[in-house]
Amino acid sequence: MALAADLKGQPQTIGLHAPNGIGWVIAQLACALAGKIVVPLPTFFSPAQLGHIVQDASIELILVSEQMAGLTAQSGVPIKVIDVHRLGDDFPDVVEGFGQIIYTSGSTGRPKGVRHQSGQIAWSAAGLAAAIGASASDTYLSVLPLPLLLETICSIFIPASLGAYVHFDTSLAERTGRGDVSGIAKAFETHRPTTSVLVPQLLRYWIAELQAAGQLAPPSLRFIAVGGAPVPKQVANVAWRLGIPVHEGYGLSECCSVVAVNRPGERRPGTVGQPLNGLSVSIDDGEIVVDGPSITDGYLKQKSATRPWRTGDLGEIDREGFVTVHGAKTASLSHPSAEMSAPNGSRQWCSPIRALRFAL
Repeated sequence: MALAADLKGQPQTIGLHAPNGIGWVIAQLACALAGKIVVPLPTFFSPAQLGHIVQDASIELILVSEQMAGLTAQSGVPIKVIDVHRLGDDFPDVVEGFGQIIYTSGSTGRPKGVRHQSGQIAWSAAGLAAAIGASASDTYLSVLPLPLLLETICSIFIPASLGAYVHFDTSLAERTGRGDVSGIAKAFETHRPTTSVLVPQLLRYWIAELQAAGQLAPPSLRFIAVGGAPVPKQVANVAWRLGIPVHEGYGLSECCSVVAVNRPGERRPGTVGQPLNGLSVSIDDGEIVVDGPSITDGYLKQKSATRPWRTGDLGEIDREGFVTVHGAKTASLSHPSAEMSAPNGSRQWCSPIRALRFAL
């Protein structure tokens, strides 16, 4: 990959500012091959938000799409336009050091970077792929913004490791980031994927559009992960009747997005499924506590993370290992950021759609 070779002599921390699509994929994989630290910069951020993260993360180079180049240049940091047509002659040697910094905010609203620089992303991608039975025959539809870590894992790293097909609905993802989630039923009917990831608000819109049209979801679907907030049982039940195979999960940015998920054929309604194999999940005084390879290295410019990780969420685990999340331990604390289904008080700083509550 030509871009990966170009990046080997560039600064270690690199911003990525592009809409969903092949440009983002090329840049993300190039950074992984070149051993760089990626900081996603959502296209729906204001210049002030972008400027804060660029400065806070000490970003020294930003990879941009052509359409974002003008806005990104205002940051004062050097930019490099992603050339989606350029091919390298040889596959470059992989350089160690790849990681990602994900910005979240606690109850104070002050953004903080979560560091995943010790193989957490690769481990989580492999663990989730095994849990959901992902294979090369899958077709994934990406409808959430790629700065969402879970979306990056599911639409880039898992398919790339398996040779599976991905369709990026760029316009829908861009509209979703700005609060317009209409047209989701049409997207799934057009592309007929086998898998995708949604947040509850998108699921509700999909259900409403199907019901309004008197239609069912495409029969190609085998697994739809839904998280970012609790999924009410009645909503999940309606989804299944319409042919949407909803599987609830739970995670947080500090645990690299996924802690537990309902597996195909093993879903238990009302729970968020069982932990990924290799993760230790326990309950201490009612609080969900997680340990394993996906735990963050810590917050940017703060001390290294202490393991095991206390999530700030209340829950329980039954005899078969299924996890149920009951809510935040205390509303007055600054809790970790929800990725799949944690109903706690922290949100990612970037999304204007508060109802979605997804973490980037």
